[in-house]
Amino acid sequence: PLFLCELGNGHSVGGGFLITPDARLDDSLLDICVVHHLSTSRALTLLPKTFDGGHVGAPEVMMGRTNALSLRVEHGRGIGIQADGEALTTDAVRVETEVEPGALRVIAPCVGPS
Repeated sequence: PLFLCELGNGHSVGGGFLITPDARLDDSLLDICVVHHLSTSRALTLLPKTFDGGHVGAPEVMMGRTNALSLRVEHGRGIGIQADGEALTTDAVRVETEVEPGALRVIAPCVGPS
């Protein structure tokens, strides 16, 4: 079971959480942060570390990069899906996403965390 699966093409979400701190808008990839199931107390310990990317390297956290991802719920209820903290649905059973390089014109330089 997963606690969180976050896809990011930018380094921050939700007003400053650096869940995918090394993500770049212009690399044609999605950064992935997967957090395996953990206790509430452990989640509360890791949460503040997401403000500076300090969660990366924790044993429950797996980071990666891809240009496409497909997730499917095999058992039980669907999962919640959010976009930058805004709820899109609470019962998704299948999610597919991919990067389409050059689809968005970026008019500002990419600036990562300092």
